[in-house]
Amino acid sequence: MVGPSLAGTLANYTNSYQYALRATAFVVVGALCLISGLKYEKVKVEELAT
Repeated sequence: MVGPSLAGTLANYTNSYQYALRATAFVVVGALCLISGLKYEKVKVEELAT
C-alpha cells in the first residue's frame, strides 16, 4: 500500500518540480528580454538626444 502512494507522490513532486523549473526559466528569460529591451531603448534615446 505504501509503495504506490509513495510513487504517486514522487511522480507528482517531479511533475511540479519540472513545471517550477520551466516557470522559473520563463521568468528569467522574460526578465532578461525586458532588461535588454530597456537598455536598447535607453541607447536609442541617447542617440536621438545627441
